[in-house]
Amino acid sequence: DNELYIRLLNEEIEQKGVVQLTVHGNSMFPILKDGDLVTIEKGHQYNLGDVVAYFMVVDGKLKIIVHRIVLKRRDYLLTKGDNNDFIDNIKVKNTMVLGVALL
Repeated sequence: DNELYIRLLNEEIEQKGVVQLTVHGNSMFPILKDGDLVTIEKGHQYNLGDVVAYFMVVDGKLKIIVHRIVLKRRDYLLTKGDNNDFIDNIKVKNTMVLGVALL
């Protein structure tokens, strides 16, 4: 269940302050590579240039994305993988953000 997994992940971040995730893919190459562990820390403020982890559900499957903030608005963020030549086509709401990557 996607909602349960996200709730448990958020609880772990709240309790421990951080959570580690395994990277799948090379959209953040060379900073992060497929198979790398990335530490995510809960933050209350995210800034332009920060690498954040956020979640979304695509075709019923939970996806956690770790990309850089390239645009910040009051209600949402836009992100991009460093190795991608396009900005992600999703407005990331604050409620979707798990935390900032400690690089």
